[in-house]
Amino acid sequence: MNENPFDVFVALDGPVLNGFEGPAGVLRLRYFPNHSYEVKVKFFDGAAGGHAVQINKEGTIGYLGGLARCGIFFDTKTLEVIKRFSTTNYGSITVPYESQTHVVFLTERTFITSIRGRFYKVNIDDTDNGEDLGPHNCALPHAVKLSPSGRYLFYGVMDHDLKGYVRQFGIFDLQEPDPQKRARVIGLDDTAWHFAMHPKEDIIYAVSECYDPQPGIGVPYDFNNFVISYRKNYAWKIDGRTGKELAKVVIPAFLPSHLTSDVVVMADENDTIYYNSCASSTITGVQFKTSKVWHIDEKVTFWYVLFHPGVWRAALENLLEAATRAHLFGSTHVLLKALRTSRGSLVDGSYGLQLSPDGKLMFSAHRGLNQIWVYDFPSFKLRKKIKLPPARKFFKPYLGIFADYRLGMHHAYLSKASANR
Repeated sequence: MNENPFDVFVALDGPVLNGFEGPAGVLRLRYFPNHSYEVKVKFFDGAAGGHAVQINKEGTIGYLGGLARCGIFFDTKTLEVIKRFSTTNYGSITVPYESQTHVVFLTERTFITSIRGRFYKVNIDDTDNGEDLGPHNCALPHAVKLSPSGRYLFYGVMDHDLKGYVRQFGIFDLQEPDPQKRARVIGLDDTAWHFAMHPKEDIIYAVSECYDPQPGIGVPYDFNNFVISYRKNYAWKIDGRTGKELAKVVIPAFLPSHLTSDVVVMADENDTIYYNSCASSTITGVQFKTSKVWHIDEKVTFWYVLFHPGVWRAALENLLEAATRAHLFGSTHVLLKALRTSRGSLVDGSYGLQLSPDGKLMFSAHRGLNQIWVYDFPSFKLRKKIKLPPARKFFKPYLGIFADYRLGMHHAYLSKASANR
C-alpha cells in the first residue's frame, strides 16, 4: 500500500481533437493511501496548446509545455503561475508546432530544453539568457528526458513540414567537452515521439508514432494537420550509451496499437512496457524478451455512445474536426484509415498513463470520457472511474450546456514530492 499521498498531474488542451490549437491547463489528482482523492483543475489565460507536464524533484515547481512557444511554470500546491516562458526572443521558427513541449529539470529552478535547433540550459529567473549547450542535430525534438546516469539527454523526434518523415532519435552527451560533438542522431524504422527509460540503466524504450501529413499549402508536407496512419507499429529497446538497438517488436496494423503517448517501464524479467495507444483506445503491453503483445481495451463502444447522450457531443466534435483536417474530396482515404485505427469509435481513448509508487495501481487518463480510470495492477481490474468536471465550467460563456465536455487530457506525470510538501 502507498504509505503517503502522491499526485498525478495531467496536461490539458481542451475540448478539441487537435490539441495543438486548444487551450492550456493542468489537472492535479491527489491520491491518498485510503483510495480517496482530490481533483484540482486550472486553465491558464493567454496560453494555448497544452501538451505535457514535468515536475522538479523537489515537487515545488511544475512546467506545462505546449505548442505555442509559451510554457507555464506553476506552483504545484496552488497551480498558480510562477513564470511564463516565451522563446520568441531566441529567434523565429520554421514550423508552427516547433515549441518547448518538454523540459528537463536539473535543479529546483534550472532546466534544459530545445530552442531553434539547439539545447539550452535555462534558469527560471532569467529565461531570456540561456546557456547554449550545442546543436541537437535532428529535425525537431519532442519528448526529452535525462538518463538515469545523468550523463545523457534522450529525445524523440517529430517529422517536419520541410523535411518530411525523418525517423530519428537523439542522444546528447552532456559530458562531451566539445558542444559540436555532443549530439548523436540514430535512424529508426518509423517516427518516435515518445519513450521511457529503465529506472536504473541508460536504456531507452521507444514506441512509434504513425501518422500522415496532409498536402501542404506553401510547404511540401502539412504535419500540423496530420491524420493517424493505418500501418504497422514499432517498439524499440535501445542502448542509450551506444545508440544500438537491443530489441525490436513490430505490431501488425490490424492490432489496436495506434498513436502513442505515455510509456511505463516495468523493468521486470520479461522486459515489459505499457503505453497508451490513444487512437485505438487501448493500453498496449509489450514484452521484449518474448516479443509478446497484448491490449487492455478502453474503447467507447457504439452502444455506450448511443445510450449516453452526453457523449454524443464529444463524438460529433471529433467527427467534425477530423473532417476539417482531411482533404475529403482529394484524400478521402486518409480519413478512412483514421477510422480503421480507431476501430470505428468516434471518441478518444486514454493519453496519460502512470504507475503508482508502490506499483499496485495504474492510472489511465481517458480523454474521451473525461475520466481517470484507476486499475489494480498487474491484474488491470478496474477499481474506479474518477469523473472530472466538464470544460464548460472553465470557459463560460464560450461553452454552453450542450458543448463538448472534455478537459482534453494529454501527457501525465506522477510526483510524490509535490503531495508531501
